[in-house]
Amino acid sequence: IEDSAFCVCGLTAITIPENVDSIGDFAFENNKQLEKVVIKNKATYIGEAAFMNCAIESLTLDGTSTQEIGNDHAFANNKKLTSLKLEEGVTTIAYRSFIDCENLEDIEFPKSLEKIGMSAFAGSKWLEKQPEGPVYVNDILLTWKGQTETAIIDEGTTYIEEAAFDNQKQLKNVLIPSSVTTIRSYAFNNCYNLNRIVIPKTVTSIEKYAVGYHSEYGAKEKDLNLVIAGVKGSEAERYANANGFEFEEIIPITGIEISQTELSLEKGESQSLSVTIKPENTTEDKTVTWSSDNAAVAKVDENGNV
Repeated sequence: IEDSAFCVCGLTAITIPENVDSIGDFAFENNKQLEKVVIKNKATYIGEAAFMNCAIESLTLDGTSTQEIGNDHAFANNKKLTSLKLEEGVTTIAYRSFIDCENLEDIEFPKSLEKIGMSAFAGSKWLEKQPEGPVYVNDILLTWKGQTETAIIDEGTTYIEEAAFDNQKQLKNVLIPSSVTTIRSYAFNNCYNLNRIVIPKTVTSIEKYAVGYHSEYGAKEKDLNLVIAGVKGSEAERYANANGFEFEEIIPITGIEISQTELSLEKGESQSLSVTIKPENTTEDKTVTWSSDNAAVAKVDENGNV
């Protein structure tokens, strides 16, 4: 289906047959009476603003083999759309695909999903009803609602999405777990107080302008005070060097050995325990906290004396 093929033509319903593999940009834009859309299983491309400004109430992706749902504004401003089910196999929901679908409240996401573009569901009831704090879709950190000084990202998160922390102007500390592999473009855009960020070695992709930039009115400014900390030879070091940020090498702890793994004491006796942290020159916190899981049997003080 060519670009703008059915733009503003008074359609009320449309079924895209199986032999159609591409729906062009603006193909059905501004059909104000178009309420029902069925897309069959060969549509692998849905173009920019293809169904923008319609009146879609029912959207069926009937086993469609598309991996990417929409492009910029593909289904934007369909104010009658209330629910959405995405088929397994979909990996990407593109930039602003469902922006301003203000009554879209129920969304069923597939487990195959890997990327949700910036502002894909902005202005929807679904996003509005999410509580303050992190908003997750499967293993994707989509956004962080409300301002925060400290962000602790859940273990198990794989992707930090585009503009996830955009305009978090109070943000000072971020804890990124070792499960994260990808930090998308503009993820930490306009985070003016984020002067140091530790990026684990498991992160293998940091996209353009992901960290350390301010983007106001289209102009991009670099935060010259930002320090990026990470393991030598990591993606964090590559990104810091490529973008002219200071890189701080982290030497991680690789092992902890306790002086005795078994101890037998009579009542009233005591014994000191110690630990050896490897390597000795680690830059990580080497503080050891001692505790007993049964203080009625044996106590241990802050120095490891049992």
